[in-house]
Amino acid sequence: MMTKKEKKSTEKKKNITQQIEETKSVVIPPDAIIQVPISGNFRHAIEDTLNFIMSPMTADDIVQVMNLIKTDFKDIPKEEITIVHKSVWTLLSLINEINYQAHRQKKTVVVDETIKSSLSEVLYNATDENIENVIKDKKEFSEKEFGKDISTSD
Repeated sequence: MMTKKEKKSTEKKKNITQQIEETKSVVIPPDAIIQVPISGNFRHAIEDTLNFIMSPMTADDIVQVMNLIKTDFKDIPKEEITIVHKSVWTLLSLINEINYQAHRQKKTVVVDETIKSSLSEVLYNATDENIENVIKDKKEFSEKEFGKDISTSD
């Protein structure tokens, strides 16, 4: 025979289970377009994340990923598309859209100092000849700004 406490606990569990089963899911359809305000700082954080993901990659790896992205992964079996491929594609797409919208909305400014091209722009237009210099430059910048990458054993 159950005690009052055990009975109450069992009833609570049944109520919670019933609530979970009755709860509807809310999803965003894949074709929905959502407008989200993005600050310049957040855009830079996205680019830093891209730099971090790509930092252990070789120049050949980066050129391969960029070619896959440029062809929209055409003729590549889904099982060969890695999480790194998807991550680079996602972050590049976000950065490029943010850049485009910032320009359209007249949120960009011209500065006097020369700034090397952003990694996303260079990678999108990458050639085998310039990719190694870009990687070296971005790694040096990242180490200067954020310190040595402790996620790798190098």
